[in-house]
Amino acid sequence: MGEFTDKLNRLRELEERHGDFMRKYDPFYVLLKDRNKEPQKLTRPNDKLPQTDDPRILPLVRAIDERRNDYHLVGVEMCGKDIFNTLIEAFKTNGGGRVKVDVFMAFLGACAGTQSLKTVIECLPEKYSISDFACAETKDGSKHIFGDWLNGVLFEGVMIYGKDTVYGIISGTVENRAEFELKKLIERTVETLCTDEYYKPRLPENFAVEDSPRDIAVKMRNTFDKKMEVYCPFPYERPLAFAYAGQLAIESFKEQYSPLDLLKIFMAFALPVSHDLSILQ
Repeated sequence: MGEFTDKLNRLRELEERHGDFMRKYDPFYVLLKDRNKEPQKLTRPNDKLPQTDDPRILPLVRAIDERRNDYHLVGVEMCGKDIFNTLIEAFKTNGGGRVKVDVFMAFLGACAGTQSLKTVIECLPEKYSISDFACAETKDGSKHIFGDWLNGVLFEGVMIYGKDTVYGIISGTVENRAEFELKKLIERTVETLCTDEYYKPRLPENFAVEDSPRDIAVKMRNTFDKKMEVYCPFPYERPLAFAYAGQLAIESFKEQYSPLDLLKIFMAFALPVSHDLSILQ
């Protein structure tokens, strides 16, 4: 316990002074701030290369793993690009060559929220379980969890060098992201729980998405599993891949749409589904 705490404090001191220098250190420690248990780190259950005999895939898997030692987000970025390109082509095919950008961002956001929830559940240390989270049950019996681990994956920067969160990546190129009132979105998500408003996101003016965040999440929950097994064998990389795809979308559409508005749509669809355990059933 003492050794872990000393290392954690030391890393935080270095982070404050050196920023990106922290990439040289172990990025996987997570501090569980308000529990009556020792600080723990998310485990890494899939810390082995995917088992595959496919000669078309194995060289790519090995190449990504070798590059990961030099740049830890290589798999995230490659997966994000693949997701972006695949989804763009699907939207063009179904939309007569056009992409409805607000719906596109909603799909990416809902997928990122789903993967954030999966990540936390798959990476819990052995001594922890779902019962260690604050949990609310709705009238239809679905359970919603809340807690620091989930916040850390989404936006809070609980991971040591802090930048590798869903919000950190999706907002990375949005110059006026400080204008986004993220705290209000979080508060609304909590306040509307167990009400009809929970899955009715407030979108920027002139944007509309017919499907609810939950509808999209259920529809898409296993769509990109095969890609993620190749590019992102570690669960904590997967929500970041959708965030990176969202970043690419913002860059691609910024001449026609406000990057801040696209960021708001993405997060409005990510947050509600990230708490809903029924989506994974």
